[in-house]
Amino acid sequence: MIEKATVVGIEEGRARVALERSEQCDRCGLCVMASGRPELEVRSIPDLRPGDVVSVEISSSAMLRGATLLFLVPIIFFVVGAALSRPIMSALGIGVGENFGALVTGFVFLGLAFLGACLVERTRRKHMKSGARIVRIEESYE
Repeated sequence: MIEKATVVGIEEGRARVALERSEQCDRCGLCVMASGRPELEVRSIPDLRPGDVVSVEISSSAMLRGATLLFLVPIIFFVVGAALSRPIMSALGIGVGENFGALVTGFVFLGLAFLGACLVERTRRKHMKSGARIVRIEESYE
């Protein structure tokens, strides 16, 4: 998928770009949670300046990975946490109702899933593995 974006800033070989919402974004729904315009960090290219309008290619596998990491993995962790509540609660010596214990451990596991997702995303950003790249400069502002 190729999207138009505006370069917001450039630092140490990385460009931060603000994506323009398209029809594909509306169908996908992943960017609904972003306030304002969604931003990406991508590897900079020569002659790139803040304010330039660029075309950014986002691989479909990266979009699928992101959706899985953000939605599917936390749901699975919640269910596994709820299912393991009885052995976890008995191992910790905590006597609570079965439903309440399932809810508590489910939310603990959900929190761990989101923490893991944040760490994975931070690592991907650090190593510039977002699955997005600048294809070309559409309009340059000098």
